[in-house]
Amino acid sequence: MKKVYFLIFLIGLCACTKNNPVNSQEIGIVTGYVFQSGTDIPISGVTVSIESKSYMTTPDGYYKLEDIPTRNQTITANVPGCSSYSRVITVNGGDNQHYIYLSPG
Repeated sequence: MKKVYFLIFLIGLCACTKNNPVNSQEIGIVTGYVFQSGTDIPISGVTVSIESKSYMTTPDGYYKLEDIPTRNQTITANVPGCSSYSRVITVNGGDNQHYIYLSPG
């Protein structure tokens, strides 16, 4: 009988913690544009990454990285012909904007 009560306890414990926000990680979205340094000229084809998420910028330089855990994250941007870019940013829940400026190099 003790085993049955223990099993019921475990099932209840799992059910209570499954949807508990304390155990879930909050996520954010990072969006922005990549420009040539010192200008408002967009750069397309830039690979912008955070962790395992990557996005290649559109012709207007836009990128969008979704499902990024909220905390300090390193964002990188790389494209042939420009210097590489790496910065630590703070990702909060919801939308986060970050503009990137790349120099020829």
